[in-house]
Amino acid sequence: MPSRIEIVDQDLTTAANNAGKSGGNRLDAIIYAASSDFKASSPQAAALYHAAGPNMAIEADQLAPCPVGEARITRAYNLPCKYLIHTVPPRWGGGEAGEDQTLAGCYRNALHLAKSYDINSIALAALGGEGGDGGAGFPQLRAAHIAMTELLLFLKAAPSFKRLLLCCPDEALAQSYESAFDKHAA
Repeated sequence: MPSRIEIVDQDLTTAANNAGKSGGNRLDAIIYAASSDFKASSPQAAALYHAAGPNMAIEADQLAPCPVGEARITRAYNLPCKYLIHTVPPRWGGGEAGEDQTLAGCYRNALHLAKSYDINSIALAALGGEGGDGGAGFPQLRAAHIAMTELLLFLKAAPSFKRLLLCCPDEALAQSYESAFDKHAA
């Protein structure tokens, strides 16, 4: 695996905190799966909002609603990074309603924001995969292949980007993303 991308079996908040403790390699931003209204409606969002503090929720409220597939950025406040990037993944409905393209758009839009803010290191949730965002419900391997396509395209186009930490809250999800990475990086 290239040194710029790492897949970890940890929840997003823990991984971001641990990254900041490992030799001062603090991350610039966290990307997570948000709801359109930017409310803390999933366990992942609730943990991030709690860690960030109330000012982040106030700032996020001013950016809501956010359409599915798009992304918005706020300051991270008490989180161990500068920014929090909120992106709204689609719910899996069987694959006939453009869910794949919309999920790919989540990654592209969030990473475009990162680039425009000169962000060079990110902790990122596994968007869409079961367990990755509190229930978007995508089949794990399908979501993983979409993610790896977009992440590897981004890294190829951004040679100065330093670190992407892909956080999977359980081992099975991490293995799906590692398998997708191996296939796409070959």
